Amino acid sequence: MKPSSVQEFLDALVQVRDVAGQRAFVAASGFPPTAELVEKLSALIRERLPKDRQLAEVLAETNLVLAAELGTPLATGFAHQCQGYVFMNMRKGVEAQSFLEQAGDLFAEAGADRELGRTLVAQSENLMSLGQFDRAQEFAEKAKRLLEEADDIEYLSRVHVALGNLLYRLNRFNDCLVEYGLAQVAAEGTGQYIVVAAVEINRAEALTQLNRFDE
Repeated sequence: MKPSSVQEFLDALVQVRDVAGQRAFVAASGFPPTAELVEKLSALIRERLPKDRQLAEVLAETNLVLAAELGTPLATGFAHQCQGYVFMNMRKGVEAQSFLEQAGDLFAEAGADRELGRTLVAQSENLMSLGQFDRAQEFAEKAKRLLEEADDIEYLSRVHVALGNLLYRLNRFNDCLVEYGLAQVAAEGTGQYIVVAAVEINRAEALTQLNRFDE
């Protein structure tokens, strides 16, 4: 039976775990690509990482095809963003950066500042893994400004963590503690208790470097 809604389409799509099979399913379904479909598929890909990376990789390729058929900057931006996330998860930083940069340009073209901010956070994290600390800090600061304007508290916690980790790597322990504190407040406000726990571990390591053992 052919899917009659975006959710039915996605429920059927995830049952197919290879690229060729998914393309055959898309063609046979006759389901037209829409902005809603690409955005929801992008969210699904993010949910599958890292626990089911194999399926996420296949879904990301399908998402690129659907977005190309739709042909809008926003849809193509989401698809490129997700492909970047997949490459980051695979520790292919150079490939990830290429897709994330394209996603950022597309979101800027579409006027999607919140998604641009989120993409800049990912770019900052990826650049840090590549050892490009100056660029990583530049991207994180840009992301923070955009996410503050969008009142995106969830991703503000993530950008504060990224900045804290970066400053830790640069041995700026007092500064990194400020960022970790801001990350903790944002994460607690959005119920991200796993992030809160991770931040506490990072804070403890920074405090140890400052010989502030009682804290």
